[in-house]
Amino acid sequence: MLMRWVILLGCAAVLTLQAQIAGEQTAEIPDSLFVFESPHPLISSEEALPATWGLIATFSGNGFGGGIYYQQALGKEHAWSTELTLSGARNSDEFEVYDPYSGTVYVPGKVNRLFLIPLSLSLSYFPFSESLDESFAPLVSVGVVPTLILSTPYAEEFFRSFRYARFFLRLGGHVGIGANVRYGSRGFLGIGLRYYAIPFGGAGLESVRGRPIRDFGGFVLSLRLPL
Repeated sequence: MLMRWVILLGCAAVLTLQAQIAGEQTAEIPDSLFVFESPHPLISSEEALPATWGLIATFSGNGFGGGIYYQQALGKEHAWSTELTLSGARNSDEFEVYDPYSGTVYVPGKVNRLFLIPLSLSLSYFPFSESLDESFAPLVSVGVVPTLILSTPYAEEFFRSFRYARFFLRLGGHVGIGANVRYGSRGFLGIGLRYYAIPFGGAGLESVRGRPIRDFGGFVLSLRLPL
């Protein structure tokens, strides 16, 4: 009888010791099944928002335009930029007519050639800087747009008409969306869609007689090419 109790107590001691050893070994092995730590941020401030400058092309209801830009990071999620562009301005339904008698092409009723030189000062926000691949960075932007509007008489030859040029300075603004896309080793190719509001005020400015333009804004698609 005594021998039976000794054997039972011995077995219990062995099982208890094995359980303690197994618990210590389990504690020493970290549970890494659900643990992931990226070796570096998915989009670092140095890579996602570098200081860049380059050329910009614009496309709108006024036609094509172009200019230069500069962008500088303000941390990982923000950047400021400035753009200086040149484009024409016109009524949306202007069209050219060929005169077979004179052999010239003209726009019926047109009285002024109009040009826009906006200087855009913008603040951009990158909302997904921590969650997307570093080669693609969506953004939203807002800015102010001091704009120089140039008017020359349509009746004069193109280059000679600049002798009679009139200049108007107006203040506008814009909101937009876009994305920076990795472009080789030169930085990011910028694609954006903005809506500009550039009110002229008063009676507006005529491109076509009797149909003054009162707001020189509208939707503009832009493409930034870093240099």
